[in-house]
Amino acid sequence: MRQSLTENRLIFHVLPTVKLPQRRAFGHDLVPRLMLEDGDLADQVDFMPRRGGHDVIRQIEQLALMEAVTIARRARTNGQASNLFIPLSRATLSDANGAEQVLATLEANRAVCAGLVFLVPEADWTNLNTVERAVVAAMVKKGIGYSLANTRSLRTDVADLAARAVRSVRVDAAQFMASPETFTDFHPSDIADYLGRFGVELLATNITREAQILELLEDGIVLAQGNHIATAGPVRPDLGVERVPSAMMPRRAEM
Repeated sequence: MRQSLTENRLIFHVLPTVKLPQRRAFGHDLVPRLMLEDGDLADQVDFMPRRGGHDVIRQIEQLALMEAVTIARRARTNGQASNLFIPLSRATLSDANGAEQVLATLEANRAVCAGLVFLVPEADWTNLNTVERAVVAAMVKKGIGYSLANTRSLRTDVADLAARAVRSVRVDAAQFMASPETFTDFHPSDIADYLGRFGVELLATNITREAQILELLEDGIVLAQGNHIATAGPVRPDLGVERVPSAMMPRRAEM
């Protein structure tokens, strides 16, 4: 993986989140993918370090932020600004140099920070230590927000989340619909409204069929994402960063 990063073979696609029922674009996740030697693309589940490898994760997250800044600046110039969700984990938050680089990038790009949202795994967010919480707060002062990924429980201090600039929490649609009682004591039709009182939105992920969308609408959940709605795809050439893999220039030129 380190060699792949050196060869500039990491690229980012974007996965849309839409607002129901019109299905208008609400934002886009930056999804890292790895270009293999045969030209195919590997998804992050196949190449992200599962244990250790924090330096690799930090480098990927730093590249994602730089990509997001480029997209946000160009989209703003074209009058097409939207929310960009950028992967962030404790690998970066816990590292003094990594956190400093992120803060410096945000400071230099304050004009677009309002549209940048760091996507943090709920497990990481829950386990933040004092130093990491201070880094989170410093990033908020630059104007960014947070979204919690892979949320397992909505039994939380929502006011505290809102105070720490958490703008949305994400739940797997199928799991939430199958057993909402494992997530919350509220009725499914009430939880989105409750979160919304604090300015926190509920976002359903991994939508695979139309029936799920109808059920979400019945429960008042209007932010959705998944392959049934749209799959991750390349960033428009006029918005993204062009990275030519150093070891694959001829093949890249043919694609």
